Amino acid sequence: MPSPVTSPTGHLAVPVSTKYPRVPVLRSSASASSITILIDHKETDEIHPTRNPQASRDESLTHIAPPNSAYVSGETSPALGSLNQVESGAATTTILAGPSEKAFVVHTDLLISRSPYFKQIHTQQFFDSAGLSPSCANLCTSFTSHDTICYRDIDEFACALLVRWLYGASLAGPSDHHSMLQHLCLYVLASRFGIENLQNLVMDQVRWYYRTANVTAPSCWLEYIYSATPGPNKMRQFLVATAAYRVMSEGVLSGGLKSTLAKGGEIAIDFIQAQITNMRDGTRDVRRGNDCFWHVHRESRFCTNQISEVWHQEQSRNRG
Repeated sequence: MPSPVTSPTGHLAVPVSTKYPRVPVLRSSASASSITILIDHKETDEIHPTRNPQASRDESLTHIAPPNSAYVSGETSPALGSLNQVESGAATTTILAGPSEKAFVVHTDLLISRSPYFKQIHTQQFFDSAGLSPSCANLCTSFTSHDTICYRDIDEFACALLVRWLYGASLAGPSDHHSMLQHLCLYVLASRFGIENLQNLVMDQVRWYYRTANVTAPSCWLEYIYSATPGPNKMRQFLVATAAYRVMSEGVLSGGLKSTLAKGGEIAIDFIQAQITNMRDGTRDVRRGNDCFWHVHRESRFCTNQISEVWHQEQSRNRG
């Protein structure tokens, strides 16, 4: 994790991470509530047509959430007051997101209770300022100061979704190409901050969208998720597996996927591994099946009753 440092403006600034390269930024229009996706997207043969390319920046919060997600109703964060009505004297943290340094004010206790990343930052800050040993970090439970931390390399729209979710707002699933980008950016952010429940919620919703829209990952999404995350993760595995499934089903590589695989690297290696798995176990549609397989549970509890497809029930019995 990059160490926060004080910027010339007095803010606690986190250097651009070498593990998390700059992500495509969603910018709001100066004259309308629309966004511009700053990503070179030339491939359209694998993407479901969008409903409205000028969708509202808050669109992903207003759609009905997908069914059968283990996290839609029960895994939002406890609301510790309104976003606009911070209790007097309550410790808060201001996150400055993106090149524009858009400010998001969050209760510090809420932030550190949901994010191991922020807990580590605030704990280290506390003991550094007090001149105490970090070995006593487990004694630190709350903070009374106001901190401002700057992340110029994160997406401000994803940060807005994160804060809304922290305060109990339901997160609806993606509905088109535009909102899919928002969810991938949110997954990257949740992964970076170690918020497993949010990672798992986004994964459930992405799989639901891919399943119901009958689409697979285009090469641009593969390149994005591999460049925006530092190593193997469930979203990488899922997206590359959908691409492999499409190739096995149709027997042809799209032009975009050919170009991506020709570059080599981790994408090509993981794609080959996904094809080996298909040949060994039989071609399976990874958009269906056990939700929990695609979740992260390093700290959070494991799911229950996650068998959602007949073929997976049969597979589980055969392996039993």
